[in-house]
Amino acid sequence: MAYHIKPESRDTPKRQGKFASFRNDPDIDGEAKDADYDGLFTSRGYARGHLAPYAVMGGDRDGDGILAKDGDPDDELTLFQSNYMSNIARKHASMSRKLSL
Repeated sequence: MAYHIKPESRDTPKRQGKFASFRNDPDIDGEAKDADYDGLFTSRGYARGHLAPYAVMGGDRDGDGILAKDGDPDDELTLFQSNYMSNIARKHASMSRKLSL
């Protein structure tokens, strides 16, 4: 998988409200659930990690001149879907939580 990152891609809304939590992907049956990760940090040092990071899912992805943080529903959907469990993989907590480009 690959995705294109532009400087504006880092312009994302705060991770609050509908952008704050992981959720199930409605197109996949039997995927991992958010609760499946409970206790993994304490017992093994694992946390949830994005395959395609939320931090670079911003910007004007559909090219209509409106950003997700300004209410563009298509760009908001991209951010919302970045928190689907199908975009999550476990990562060791020692890995950086801050994206540095």
